[in-house]
Amino acid sequence: MNYMQAKEKIIKFRVFGWFLLIPSTVTLIVALLKSLYVFGKTNNDLIGLGRAINKLIANIYHTDYFPKFMWSISPTVKFEDLLSLGNINFFIVYAVLIVSVSLLKNASALSFKLSKIDEDINMEQIKQSRLGNYDFKAEDKRNIARLPETSQSFFNSLLKPILIYLVFPLVVGIILIYLDKIL
Repeated sequence: MNYMQAKEKIIKFRVFGWFLLIPSTVTLIVALLKSLYVFGKTNNDLIGLGRAINKLIANIYHTDYFPKFMWSISPTVKFEDLLSLGNINFFIVYAVLIVSVSLLKNASALSFKLSKIDEDINMEQIKQSRLGNYDFKAEDKRNIARLPETSQSFFNSLLKPILIYLVFPLVVGIILIYLDKIL
């Protein structure tokens, strides 16, 4: 991959990452508020806490800057039924959030590599000018500006956050549910 291809890749990763990050973050926050609201209404054991949560979320909902259209389309997490449609949709929104953060992280890492290449080019120009060679050609810049082909692919760098933030919590949750049923 050359310098210009890397710059294009950075732009694509950043645009697509922000394009996914903003709606998934808003949807995730609204889904959490909605789930807490439903939990506060249906939980009879903690009736005082449930009323306080409902009142707080109702006040947030009635502010002018709250995206009310998101309330109807965001998923509701049901703690009783883990395989409900709302839980699956919440998991998908969470996965999209992780993918978008990974895209932005990859763009940042690639941008850092390009800044190091720019620094190397500037240092080479200084060395050449010190030797009296002021004719630093464009092909010399291109040779310096080659990125190593051993850089991680997008899917390899996406695998680690998916394992850390999606698979491991699911495994721990399934183990805890199983232990709860046994004990």
